[in-house]
Amino acid sequence: MLKGVNKKVVEVVNPENECFERVIFILKDSASRESEAHLAQKAAKYIDLVKKEAPAAMACTLPVLPKARRFSRKKLLLLAAMILVIAGILLTLFLL
Repeated sequence: MLKGVNKKVVEVVNPENECFERVIFILKDSASRESEAHLAQKAAKYIDLVKKEAPAAMACTLPVLPKARRFSRKKLLLLAAMILVIAGILLTLFLL
């Protein structure tokens, strides 16, 4: 969020995508001297470049994350038993 800052933007409405309604480009101070039509043309070229180079970036779907590993009850019981055995050994060593 920008508060109290004046920035010029180029807004591309309906960038031919089923998910995105509009794309907003925030201009650098050096680019604000160019004509509005020229900046809109550059923004459209950039969107086309993104479509060609990284089509997944324009996709609507979220990336599928791998499922988290789940421990079976057997593994958890074995782990708990090992912890108890180690704790018992450490206690007997300290008490001797």
